[in-house]
Amino acid sequence: MRVIVDPHVALVLEGSHATVLSPEEALDRIHDVSGVTVALADVSVAESVAPVQDLRQLLAGLPAGKLSLIDRIDTDLAQGFFAPREDVQRLHAANRTVTVTAYPLVLRRGLERRNARPEGCWMFLEVTGPKAWLSVWDDARLVQWRHIATASDLGAEVARSLHQVQPAEGAPAPIVALTPSADLLPVLTQEGLRTELVDGPSPAFDGLEGLGVDAQFWLPELLHAAEERRLRRRRLLQRAVAAAVLTGAIALAGSAEWLRSASQQRVTDARQAHQRLAVARETALWERADRMRRHLNRAGFRAWSAALATLTPNDRPSLRAFLEQGNWKVELETTSFESVRRFAAAFGGRTTLRPRRVYDGLGWALTAEVPEGAWIGWPSQASPSGS
Repeated sequence: MRVIVDPHVALVLEGSHATVLSPEEALDRIHDVSGVTVALADVSVAESVAPVQDLRQLLAGLPAGKLSLIDRIDTDLAQGFFAPREDVQRLHAANRTVTVTAYPLVLRRGLERRNARPEGCWMFLEVTGPKAWLSVWDDARLVQWRHIATASDLGAEVARSLHQVQPAEGAPAPIVALTPSADLLPVLTQEGLRTELVDGPSPAFDGLEGLGVDAQFWLPELLHAAEERRLRRRRLLQRAVAAAVLTGAIALAGSAEWLRSASQQRVTDARQAHQRLAVARETALWERADRMRRHLNRAGFRAWSAALATLTPNDRPSLRAFLEQGNWKVELETTSFESVRRFAAAFGGRTTLRPRRVYDGLGWALTAEVPEGAWIGWPSQASPSGS
């Protein structure tokens, strides 16, 4: 079963028949059904030109309520889609095995699978119930993504989108408009567009087939479980290989002494392989947890950076951060009362100010308590005291 879900409408394809339902009815329809793939229409898009790591850093700075995936369009171009976490959680609550992705991504892949994606600038307009989905593209790159109420003037909305993507100077670039609905052809033609009618239901349904791991929105806990399953399969494979090698050595052994020595060696190798695998598994899980911690701490780091910007070398500041009963505390020592005041205003949270002897003179000590749960402390291998 393949489904396209919008906050106000859903399109469900079973066999070759597409049905328009409400989102609630679609959730009931996919309950406990195997092999369900869902495309979310309520997504936002960001793009990056190489290196792709720049896009990963951008998406890592999203609020904790957003989930992201990166679609590699070319060697030097990628687009990131991000969706509300609660939308993905709602789908997994209805079906634990559901696969969730972004509608614009599968729309492009579906047209490419049909060999129907135009070159250059093109537009796709699709109407489902009370909503119309309008996307404008430059080859494989999504330029504009909009949700439009069908009660509005679709012709005016199409004209506005065309105006936004046309160059400020020079002749307008030719644009091809695609739609699966014959009723929309007059709307697109009156805007001077060359139109093409796409056969069958939405081509996004074709793009929902054969989605890879990198084309899905993953909840962090599900990604962690998938990583554990991968490591468990690797461990079992290592043990099977070690057992096969040991069995072969026993079968080929010609003397009792050689058999005893070879058996001991194989057992030792198997134990070492098991230990190396355990270390690799622990390291991989630690790195994954550390990345998740750093992602969730972005907001705290921004406050920390703003506070540090208030300090100057003339203030002779001394900083110390530590964990106390599960909460972070930041302590600043300086000879300048004004510096302490600026730091406290920028950092926020609960602060305690008291005089202290600093550098053989009177100074000030400020202790700032970070609200519980604002930062996630996790000792890393590189820095046992946390970061």
